[in-house]
Amino acid sequence: MNIIVCVDDKFGISFMGRRVSRDRSVTEDIIRTVRDKKIYIHPDSAVLFSDFSDKVIADDDFLDKAETGDYCCIENDGYEKHIKNIESVILYKWNRRYPADIFFDASIIGGKEPTKTYNFKGNSHEKITKEVYEL
Repeated sequence: MNIIVCVDDKFGISFMGRRVSRDRSVTEDIIRTVRDKKIYIHPDSAVLFSDFSDKVIADDDFLDKAETGDYCCIENDGYEKHIKNIESVILYKWNRRYPADIFFDASIIGGKEPTKTYNFKGNSHEKITKEVYEL
């Protein structure tokens, strides 16, 4: 599986019950990234993809259902038991620090350099950095 995670500068993915991933430009880029594939998400994330519901599979057990080559958007913890199945990590970095309370385990990328990196202007942030890591 390929996981997609939005993080702050300290790899925080959630703070005080609020997701880091809420940006329309990021959602649109995610849809372009997965192209003709579906994206697996937790039902709580469905609000982010409401304009793209035909591209989304929302399920409480979405990580258990994803197969090789599928894309999963991670907005919480619970992905740890699936680490051995991760083929790539796509990080969207907000280039800011939030008072995060849930963090992405950056050791998953194992100190590797990204195979692709680019910056773009987000809807809510002046600069968002996208990094792709092949594992």
